[in-house]
Amino acid sequence: MCQILLIDDMQPVRHAIAATLRKAGHEVVEAEDGQKGLDIASSRTFDLVITDIMMPATDGTDVVFALKSAPAGPKVVAMSGGGPAFLRRKHFIFLLRRPTQF
Repeated sequence: MCQILLIDDMQPVRHAIAATLRKAGHEVVEAEDGQKGLDIASSRTFDLVITDIMMPATDGTDVVFALKSAPAGPKVVAMSGGGPAFLRRKHFIFLLRRPTQF
């Protein structure tokens, strides 16, 4: 079982992913934006952080760089409904496509 922080501003997407992860036996903490996710991450230890990239205010790029700059930070998976060109501009090399309809 992993301790997972899931950050996504779209509630239906966040809840669907969280439900799937919980069904697989993982403990999931949800945050509805990047700043709240960073606040939660600073107060707990997580094995994995899954974050959306395109969010208002503190976006997923900021989250990724903040978490990866910390010593012994968690593994991070970034996801986006945006296309590969968007992620290349943000210096990501792998695209995990986020489902857009549930």
